[in-house]
Amino acid sequence: MLTFFGKALRTIRLERNLYLKDMANALNIEPSYLSSIENGKRNPTRSFLNKIISTYNLIGEERRNLEDAYVRTIRENSFKLNNAEPYQVDLSLALARKLDSLSFEQVQEIRRILREDG
Repeated sequence: MLTFFGKALRTIRLERNLYLKDMANALNIEPSYLSSIENGKRNPTRSFLNKIISTYNLIGEERRNLEDAYVRTIRENSFKLNNAEPYQVDLSLALARKLDSLSFEQVQEIRRILREDG
């Protein structure tokens, strides 16, 4: 699932006619890490955002667009677990990791279970 940040990052890369491995090399990261951020499998960090801004000299609208995409992605992909028990955190993280690979039927079954308890 592409995130706002993933789309913005991919746009920057394609506008500069860079392959994923070329951008990864410029950022001194593994191509697999860059790919996982572009594809929404990992959240970008603030330091990663700053590294892109400095490496590609992003200014003005291009910089604002990437920063806005970063904020939107972080907000979209986060939820609060402050008061959760460890077993509840474990369940939440397991679900988040597997969500993209669940079939429609599996999602429906999980929803059925949650409705029974709630």
